[in-house]
Parts: sequence; C-alpha cells; structure tokens
Amino acid sequence: MVTRPCKLQDPIKVQEIVDAYFSEREEQQEVRDLKNGDKRVYREPPSVYRLASKLGITRQAFYDYISGERDDHEAYNKKIIDILTDARERIINELSEGVLLGYWNDRVASAMLVKFGVIGPTEDTKEVKITIQGNNSWAE
Repeated sequence: MVTRPCKLQDPIKVQEIVDAYFSEREEQQEVRDLKNGDKRVYREPPSVYRLASKLGITRQAFYDYISGERDDHEAYNKKIIDILTDARERIINELSEGVLLGYWNDRVASAMLVKFGVIGPTEDTKEVKITIQGNNSWAE
C-alpha cells in the first residue's frame, strides 16, 4: 500500500518538541554516589526512535525527512528538514560526549555511532594482500 509522506506542519512546534526531548533527558538523569566517593551520572542515551516517537512519526519517516533521496522530497518543509538534521547531529554529539564522560556503556554508544555512519569502515578503504614466496623447507 502506497501512502503519502508523513508531514510535520509547524517548524516552531517541531523545534519545541525536539528541544523538549533533549531537556527532558537531562532532567531525568540521576547522580549516584559510589562507595569510593566518586559520583556517577546515569542518563538515557539519545535515540532517533525515541525522538521520532515524541514527534509522532516513525523512525523511517524521520530518515525520509533528512535523506533527501525521495521523489517527494520537495513536499517537505525545508526548515523542518534542517531541524531534524540538527537533531540527528545533536544525538551523535551526545553519544560521543556521553562515552567520553562515562554516562553510558561505550559498546552500546559505539554500536549506535556505527549505525549513524560516524565510525566504522569507510568506502575508500583498500584491501592489501601480502603473498610470501619462497621455499617451504624453512619450517622443517
């Protein structure tokens, strides 16, 4: 079934929802005292899925907005595309910062950053093959 693209109408409302998503996460963080006297901050990592849920769209609709690869891309509001693209960058920055500050597990955040394409193999990676030639008698 072919459907029309999901449309977010008001850029101001979208910006308010995005800002509220990030500020709510900061407000819900917990600071716990460890036995050794250190403090540990616990905060939920940001995700596109949770942000898209707050916006009332699917994760795929979120990516459709920021991809620019669809035929009906012109139907999307440019300001909303910019807001969602900025939100994606904010998620990436928070994931990177959270790993450095120890807010969450580095493996989980790294997996999320790989999904965003921030870390991992690049397309210009070249394969090198080394062939050793010679006599096999050296191992005898």
